[in-house]
Amino acid sequence: MQKTALLAVILSIASLGWAATSSELRDINIQTIKQTAAQVPNAVPTRLSVKISPVVPKKADMNWKNIRLNAADGSSIMIAYNPLSLGSEIIAAPLWITVANPKFTGTEKVRAVIMNYYDSSVMAANTLQGTQNIDLKYNGQTFQAEGQRVQIMESHIGYGYNFRQEIAVVVDGNWLIDPVNGTHNFKFKMGW
Repeated sequence: MQKTALLAVILSIASLGWAATSSELRDINIQTIKQTAAQVPNAVPTRLSVKISPVVPKKADMNWKNIRLNAADGSSIMIAYNPLSLGSEIIAAPLWITVANPKFTGTEKVRAVIMNYYDSSVMAANTLQGTQNIDLKYNGQTFQAEGQRVQIMESHIGYGYNFRQEIAVVVDGNWLIDPVNGTHNFKFKMGW
């Protein structure tokens, strides 16, 4: 019975929403506990504390973007990311890399290298902003790993930066080849 009463208190607090101040919540919590305790015979008064945490978006709530690149050997490189606005910049976070090939057995060593380039009207084109080396793990069907965030847009009053990306993937020491440009660097641009 006490567990049911405690659950009722928690549910009534949760139904309040986020509009109340901390002192209003404290007053409502005390009132709710007193009302619930009065309804439960032999209830033992306890102290209830509630921690309100920021809401973290779930993967289903994100605006996922997907890029698929095909290699000359039949492998597919998939890049999945969520564009996240941080005011004057947009980043891709989280960022997932998946490499698939029907011939994979799971014993291969797969690594991806992501390069992020940027330029603006006041600087040299194709300036390398940063790179990531990501070791991918076999999940039973594909090789996959989460990378670090990648900046895909930045804008300030009077100027902005253009970003573009490249990815290179090596499987057991052999670089995958982009059939479009004939090199092992696959060029793409993350949008938002």
